[in-house]
Amino acid sequence: MNLRERSGSRLLNLRVVKEVAARNLGEAFRRAKKIGYPIVLKGIVEGQVHKTEAGLVKLNLRNVDQLKSAYRKMLRFSE
Repeated sequence: MNLRERSGSRLLNLRVVKEVAARNLGEAFRRAKKIGYPIVLKGIVEGQVHKTEAGLVKLNLRNVDQLKSAYRKMLRFSE
């Protein structure tokens, strides 16, 4: 059985922070502005289990410039 993180958190009754998805950088900017900084950016790559080790989790992004830089680094990973 393969549980996505959000579903698994609910099943285990764990409290989690607000989570939103963005399909591109512009959408990421809008979502970050709406929920407020600091944010965490997590990339989704099919079959990639260890996101942190793969550089797909960026913590404590405090502004648009940091978000843009983290997003572009993640795009390089997925190419």
